[in-house]
Amino acid sequence: MLQHLHTKLSLLVIISGYICPRVSASLPSPKDVTMIPFDLNYTLQWDWTSTELRNSTTFTAEYAFQEDQHENRLYIKVCEGSWQHRCDFTHRLDFRGSYIIRVRAESGGEHSDWKYVSFTPDEDGVLGPPSQVSIEADVTMLILNISKSLKSTEVKLRYQVQYWERERPAQKQLRIYDNPYVSLVSLKPWTEYCVQVKVFDQNFGMNGTYTSPQCVSTKGMRTHHSYFLLINIFFFFLHFFRVSFSLLLICLYFDLYFIQHCVPCTYRNI
Repeated sequence: MLQHLHTKLSLLVIISGYICPRVSASLPSPKDVTMIPFDLNYTLQWDWTSTELRNSTTFTAEYAFQEDQHENRLYIKVCEGSWQHRCDFTHRLDFRGSYIIRVRAESGGEHSDWKYVSFTPDEDGVLGPPSQVSIEADVTMLILNISKSLKSTEVKLRYQVQYWERERPAQKQLRIYDNPYVSLVSLKPWTEYCVQVKVFDQNFGMNGTYTSPQCVSTKGMRTHHSYFLLINIFFFFLHFFRVSFSLLLICLYFDLYFIQHCVPCTYRNI
């Protein structure tokens, strides 16, 4: 009886193997799997080097909460059957969470082993520079309007402004503001200033990068240059008239000299 039952079970295993063949992990796994965080945008990227299967291979990327035990982790699919070598996790991950991210290659009935990376947004996140800084000049003031690089209630951005006179780049001044509308006051009129801005979040230790320098002149500089140009033109013409008048006097002198000395001699000889 037991032998007969064992034979039936063996046949059942063999038949189930034909009906439901086990999927093998015979494909190579994705390489250089990296989560790229930028301004609360999270993109998983990877490389795939198997050229013979390049056109028929797709990818699946998932995430699970890191605090869950390994055997109890419930992975949630974000990208499935994707041809691209990237997957956007931006709207799936909470800023304060910690996650295990995984991705694998799939082709036909085969798949690769999973490749894993861990990711914590509030620790691994990167802030970029503001996308735009508009500057309006006044006589002794520069007014800055800084575009917000991200909109989130989780992160409280502060703005660090670095500025200096263009002729004195070593004498930089630093100001920190809580508002994207900034006024740099007590500046010199008729002076060109250069400005750089970056954002940071002190609570999470996130520090951005500076924008490229923008140089703007406080008002009065153009008027000053205009007056300077007019003064130069005035002195140029004054000098020109002085020289011309001097040459005219010299010509008149020689004319008079010729009349007084040469003309009488001519009549006397006649």
